[in-house]
Amino acid sequence: MERKLLQPSAIELKAETLGLVMARFATLNVIDKDGDVTLPGAFGQQTVRVAGFGHNTSTPTIGKGTIAEEGDEAIATLRLNLAMAEGKETYESLKFDAEHGAPLTEWSYTFDVGKWSHGQFEGHDVRFLESLRVHSVDPVFLGAGVETGTLSVKEEKPFANEHACRLRNPGEFQDDSFRRISRSHEGKRYAVIMGRLKGQTTLTEQAFRYPKDIWTASEAGGHCRSHDGRFEPASGEAHSGETYVDHAEHVLADVQAFIARSGELAALREKDGRTLSDEHKTRLITLLDGVKQIASDLDVLLVEPSTSKPASAINLRRMLAQLEMAEHEFATA
Repeated sequence: MERKLLQPSAIELKAETLGLVMARFATLNVIDKDGDVTLPGAFGQQTVRVAGFGHNTSTPTIGKGTIAEEGDEAIATLRLNLAMAEGKETYESLKFDAEHGAPLTEWSYTFDVGKWSHGQFEGHDVRFLESLRVHSVDPVFLGAGVETGTLSVKEEKPFANEHACRLRNPGEFQDDSFRRISRSHEGKRYAVIMGRLKGQTTLTEQAFRYPKDIWTASEAGGHCRSHDGRFEPASGEAHSGETYVDHAEHVLADVQAFIARSGELAALREKDGRTLSDEHKTRLITLLDGVKQIASDLDVLLVEPSTSKPASAINLRRMLAQLEMAEHEFATA
């Protein structure tokens, strides 16, 4: 059994499932530092183990996952067992590394060669790896590969160190197609999460991430809303630094998101021939009554004599009508 050590490169953070790590563990059609060239098709799709840090085989494996080729890259999607002390420690180490600048953690995989040959590649004598059986993909201290590294460390929301802005639902995208790039706005750095929409090959923006030590919740929320995104402050930062107006816009955005979700669920239930339970109908009606009362209270607070109804009240009325429509769709689904 052989081992191949790889150096880190790209890094991306995204959120949905705790304990999930994605790494680029090999690059195809390049000469690595062992003098090997891994050819397309050598990996295919396989199920692999995650041994302990540094190929620690003296303890039980700390996770498992799958590998697959994506263009000239070999990608490992790994789930670590957070119920194990070593699995939790490894995950936290990777997460810390991913959140603080360019990643330093390197990756290695253990494998048996099924088919190989010798030949010339770009003027060098090399070994062509044509078929490999990969046993494990593991984080290590030092590596020697080409354009490899941690791609993502998934965690639960809200984020501890970043404000979040959702532009599109992650479910619209192909699994494990996400990438993270860096941008700046008025001298402030933020990250853009991009992925491939289902059925497409080009990248589309899915979300923004704002380091909370650079962006206040109010600043990040304003930038997010200027891109028609749904804002979520970092954990423990809800409404921190927000103006009264920003807080109001945050609340309205949540209501709009709920309306959109209600419509999606109504359509899904209709497609599946299902009906809404009496309990859920009661909850939705109670919410509708609450929003009606809020609209009435804001009318008293905001409408001034001899002036037209303020834009905020108009927006609320529009959302109220949308919520009533969503409630009707649920009730008749």
